[in-house]
Amino acid sequence: MQSLPTLVVHGYLTPPLANLPVHLALRTRGIRSRDVPIPGLNTQDIARSAAIVAEEVERVLARTRAEAVDLVGVSMGGMIAAHYVRCLGGHARVRRTVTLGTPFQGTRIAGVIGRLPVVGTVAARQMGPESEIVRALAESEPVADIVSIWTTGDGVVSREAATLRGARVVRAPVGHRPIGHYQLVVDPRNLAFLLDELSR
Repeated sequence: MQSLPTLVVHGYLTPPLANLPVHLALRTRGIRSRDVPIPGLNTQDIARSAAIVAEEVERVLARTRAEAVDLVGVSMGGMIAAHYVRCLGGHARVRRTVTLGTPFQGTRIAGVIGRLPVVGTVAARQMGPESEIVRALAESEPVADIVSIWTTGDGVVSREAATLRGARVVRAPVGHRPIGHYQLVVDPRNLAFLLDELSR
């Protein structure tokens, strides 16, 4: 399958530099990739960040003249990507969205973090199980091709939390507690699995 330009959406409280292993893996397959420029360590409103994805997709399509892009969403970045493709009409611009350890059903840990000073940002609260963003994704029409990758060693996002109606939920090959969430983006076997899902 022909590779498409690929945009990577980083996770909560992480700089885009954390996506470097993902970019390096993509480039081994000749896939051009870039980060979506979401400010503030990705702590702002998820819907607002999804609008930034929409703007970046249009810029990339205009520059490359490609017919579509692929998206990779890391942790909360997957919620942003999914909100774009399912709630903002992005399915018309995106061939496939692959997410890594994304809490589509919300996570209790985020609900706790959301009530803490300094780190208790709007994005953290939106990852809580009862948030409007989680509800909007659950109720959205499954019009986009989304693959949700999880791992058994993820102490932050369980298989249940990674489930989204209409998405294909698949288990990554490597995950050891308590670092499974982070192994999704650094272990070469998980990155190879990501590449296979993108090219399927």
